[in-house]
Amino acid sequence: AAKGIDPLGKRKARREAATVRDVLERYFEEVPLMPKGLSESRRMSNKDIIPLLGDMKAMDIRRHHVRELHSIIVKRGATVAANRTVELLRRAYSHAYEEELIDANPFPSIKKIKAQEAERDRILRDDEIKALWEAMEKESLNMRDILRLLLLIGQRSTDTMSMKVSDIDIDRREWTVPAPPRAKNAKPNVIPLPPMAWEIIEPRLNNEKWIFPSVRNQTREFSSGEGRTASTKDARRRLREGTGIAGWTGHDLRRTCRTIMSREGVKPHIAERVLGHVQGGVEGIYDRYEYITEKAQALEKVERHIKRILDITEQCKIVALKIAG
Repeated sequence: AAKGIDPLGKRKARREAATVRDVLERYFEEVPLMPKGLSESRRMSNKDIIPLLGDMKAMDIRRHHVRELHSIIVKRGATVAANRTVELLRRAYSHAYEEELIDANPFPSIKKIKAQEAERDRILRDDEIKALWEAMEKESLNMRDILRLLLLIGQRSTDTMSMKVSDIDIDRREWTVPAPPRAKNAKPNVIPLPPMAWEIIEPRLNNEKWIFPSVRNQTREFSSGEGRTASTKDARRRLREGTGIAGWTGHDLRRTCRTIMSREGVKPHIAERVLGHVQGGVEGIYDRYEYITEKAQALEKVERHIKRILDITEQCKIVALKIAG
């Protein structure tokens, strides 16, 4: 070979060089992620990155490839997903470089590509609450009841979907929401269940483990296999299309519950405790009072407000449908 260059060796090295697929797999195998984060990252990878870039040599990636990936996802109307997908690829490349799977990381020289995300500050109006509540009757029992609970008691979607029978105190009608596994200074949050919430939960207490079980989610690809409901995305899409009420998420139902508490005169520190937000400063360190009575009163006010919206009188109860199985 002229001037000490080995063309055969160079071609062999080229054939054996890591692909984008290799970079992602190495990331998934070696970087500790929470089960939900790993599942979602693999989903993004398999849905968008692998089909477009998976077989490319990792070192061949250029800005126009990343821009094309981002643009394809944005055109679906998924701006947030586009940003998250590019960020996933960036993290995977950083790990591959640190572990010497690739000789250089092209991402620091690639100008950051990110579309503007809409600010998450949607609060449902009373007429929207009424329309969505009524439209939820057409959904499955799990979807209907989970979404209604988000409005009634304002807990996180993931916590509500993963509610366990063992977390419910039947005598006191309370739900103990476990502390987030990685949240600093967090502790379980006891939620008193007002009548409308109890009418949703009580018929499900004979379930084996989950309040909202899902046979489908035991076998679907990339699921945790836990056998519980794990997403309300499709139901929310159908509700948006069916009612014409756009631009809301599951978290916006929680935010709407919090706003109703303010409208009903609930003190801010009580409303924040209902939501399970960690109290900071000296108060968070020394105040160990659980505020059960105050949280119960706050959620009763939310229920009365929603009843007024729905034109439900105190004598007219929501009749819980019989839960199959």
